[in-house]
Amino acid sequence: MKYRFDALLARACRCEDELQALALYEEAIVIADRYLTESDAYRARMDYSEKAVETCFLRQVAGFFRLVLDQICRASRAVFELLHDVAFQMGRRRFAPFRRLSIEQLERMFALFKTYCEKYNYSLRPYYEAYMHFRLSSGNLAEADEYYRQWRKAKRDGLSNCQACEQHATGEYYIAKGHYKRALQLLKPVLEGKLTCRSVPKSTYIIVMEAYLALGQLEEASKYAGKAYRSLKGVNDLGKYGKLIAFCAVTNRRRALKMYRETCRYARLNVNDWAKLHYLVGVQFLLEQLGEGAKRRRTASPAELDYAWVRSEVERLVKAFDERNQNEYVSRRIEGLRKSFEKLKRMSVPEARRREEGGGTPS
Repeated sequence: MKYRFDALLARACRCEDELQALALYEEAIVIADRYLTESDAYRARMDYSEKAVETCFLRQVAGFFRLVLDQICRASRAVFELLHDVAFQMGRRRFAPFRRLSIEQLERMFALFKTYCEKYNYSLRPYYEAYMHFRLSSGNLAEADEYYRQWRKAKRDGLSNCQACEQHATGEYYIAKGHYKRALQLLKPVLEGKLTCRSVPKSTYIIVMEAYLALGQLEEASKYAGKAYRSLKGVNDLGKYGKLIAFCAVTNRRRALKMYRETCRYARLNVNDWAKLHYLVGVQFLLEQLGEGAKRRRTASPAELDYAWVRSEVERLVKAFDERNQNEYVSRRIEGLRKSFEKLKRMSVPEARRREEGGGTPS
């Protein structure tokens, strides 16, 4: 049974069909409950809950919080592990982008996390960090500033993100605020390899690319676009792919098309709406460039996305997020992305001319 259990978890981890993956996790949970250890049952439930949160299935998201209440009554070690997992999930902003959850529902989730941190005498540092990201992504910048300050003052303990992830989050905060030079200064230890972990600096390259693009430094932006391209993998990086596809639509059309063809099937899956929105904004820009600049009509594969569908999906998701947030923050954010892509087009014209005159190609 242990062999079957491990095989189910491995298959679910690799499975691109969300409902099938959840079914595999459910079977693994049944096997663990009947035949294996409590540790195995806990592991299967956490993998299941992570997948459910990642793919926005409301029934399973609710189940995740029932799992919190169930597990919190167990031994102190289980409490510690569970709270750490909750902090990790929130710290990576898996909850904040869900347009299907109201602000009130999200607030209750964060309040639950805070309550149990206090009950078991853990620092509120991961709560402050997660809540800062939540308020940033919902457009409440003033409140995000206050929680940023509380996050930086709170003590570290076993629930806190690693130092590399926290340094990345600090840079991300300043980029969201438009303080690009400050962000790059703070991210220097990450980019130099002094602070690293499993996800950093892989997840850092794309935001550094954005910062350099905003500063008008195309050569540096291209350098980190290349690093980001080599680090991205699969549906979990969908939002990052969108930004990179838009960047390469101007700077490296062949690479942009390659990424688009490899990832376009993910856009029709029930994936994280925030990532899907950013992916489709990048794809929309690419398709617009193909329509404007192609010398011959490109033959599209059956799997590729129709431009009209992409545009309508972007509009639908933006409207849904704005209604959820009760403001126009996401509309402004997406319009800002489009302006940055247009700025990239203008910047690339003199750069292309320079290369034609023998100036070379940026590394």
